[in-house]
Amino acid sequence: MKKIVLILTTLLCCAFSNAQKEASNWYFGDNAGISFDIDAGTVNAINNGQLTTEEGCTTISNSDGDLLFYTNGEIVYDRLGNTMPNGTGLLGSQSSTQSAIIIPKPGDLDIYYIFTQDTQFQGPDSGFGYSEVNMTLNGGFGDVVPTNKNVSLLGNATEKLSAVLKDCQSGNILVATQVNNLSGFDLFYVYEVSNTGINLLGTPSSTGFSTAGNGRGYLKFSPDGTKLVSANVRDGGSSRLFLYDFDLTNGTVSPPKAITIDQTFLNGAIYPYGVEFSPNSQVLYVSTYNDFFSSNTQDNNNALNHDSALLQYDLSTNNTATISATQIELEVKQGFRSALQLGPDGKIYKTESQSYDTGFPNLSTIESPNNIGLTANYTQNSITLTNNARQGLPPFVTSFFTEKIDIIQNGTNLTELRLCTGDLYTLMAENISGATYTWFMDGNMLTESDFDLEINTPGFYEVTIEVTTDSCETLEGEADVSYFDIPVANEPNGITICDDDNNAVANFDFSNQNATILNGQDSTIFGVEYYQSIADAEADNNSI
Repeated sequence: MKKIVLILTTLLCCAFSNAQKEASNWYFGDNAGISFDIDAGTVNAINNGQLTTEEGCTTISNSDGDLLFYTNGEIVYDRLGNTMPNGTGLLGSQSSTQSAIIIPKPGDLDIYYIFTQDTQFQGPDSGFGYSEVNMTLNGGFGDVVPTNKNVSLLGNATEKLSAVLKDCQSGNILVATQVNNLSGFDLFYVYEVSNTGINLLGTPSSTGFSTAGNGRGYLKFSPDGTKLVSANVRDGGSSRLFLYDFDLTNGTVSPPKAITIDQTFLNGAIYPYGVEFSPNSQVLYVSTYNDFFSSNTQDNNNALNHDSALLQYDLSTNNTATISATQIELEVKQGFRSALQLGPDGKIYKTESQSYDTGFPNLSTIESPNNIGLTANYTQNSITLTNNARQGLPPFVTSFFTEKIDIIQNGTNLTELRLCTGDLYTLMAENISGATYTWFMDGNMLTESDFDLEINTPGFYEVTIEVTTDSCETLEGEADVSYFDIPVANEPNGITICDDDNNAVANFDFSNQNATILNGQDSTIFGVEYYQSIADAEADNNSI
């Protein structure tokens, strides 16, 4: 006898800060784009972008997720896709790995800085600089301020930049870049963006190696700001992937930790290009390729000449040999290099290209990047675009993507909690000594001021936690709670089986009984599972 068990799916809320809505809209590639509805948990392709770029690009939205402007480092487009006044001739380059990043001015909702990086492969290198955008100008559509445009900070820069929140008290943001020093080791420069402007923070730190004038590859901070990773396509000797500890207080970078890429199964795809951290900052992802180049355009555009890979490393230890030994190949295939970018939904997105000149209308995703191994759930071509991606995705202040607290605590990683009618459930935040807890339901403040909240009503629950002793004072959690009627397992139809060949074995399909068992109950909410024993069914183990 088989026991029929109807399972009501229970999902976890993994809460993210509202600041993540500033990363709600992405424009990249050949007029490609996606838009995140963070509240609904959806991602949609968009086709209204005017941006074209081989590699670098950047986008910014406001705290409500409304698009403000975007750029490839050369031209700035407003939210309607029109070129901003004074928005041409920026000194970035769309063929730079990271041509630009947009930084909001702390304490001012109307001022943004576009930091730009030129490339060394197309004429003189204009280096690293910034331009100011004032959103109060041009009827609220923004204007590049002509007196604060293409302000040079560094010459002979690489194609790398990244940004992270320094602390919540000041709200200041740190922007890091790497410059070439042809006479010796390269240096990291870190600039602090505050409510008074942009200033060099501390003394430049040595990268520990020289790029010798070739700075291709991404630079990324970890979401928690404690780590920095640099991918270097052609330089740094046998090691081209470097991990650093980062000091948020003074902006200094530790001596490099070289991660050795195991070439055994990579088909020559040994050169790192794209890099990204998991939301919990404990897992590193790297995209590599074989850097094939030919003066013959037809050969260059032939995907068969390009090999690429997606690698994962476990950063739970500081020992670089141990980190290198954790390498897992999530993908090895023919095709060109890829950008990697963490999204506001906690997934990592990856571009797909046939060659440098030809992209594909798809993005792939790492669905659960905090997980080690294949449970990270890499899904190829999971997003269909209306136009082609290339080798770039827009970077953001990485602190937008810091993993926040889990107030549902039931072991999964989505954003919804489904309960049965009559159930009581306790939402639970961290019990932090001296912290102030504020709970909301559907936007209305509740009287509860403790770290936990017992609920029996559907609604959208939120908690904010003010922590006076933490470097980042405000923590957030949320739970979208729905209630459903208790499921009923209806009697299945009888099954008659004939053992025609008398071998005591017969095949039959239980799933034909699902509709009868559910008897009109919503199959998108209720599911039917089958087990070989009552013990397995009661323990919810070993379903068929």
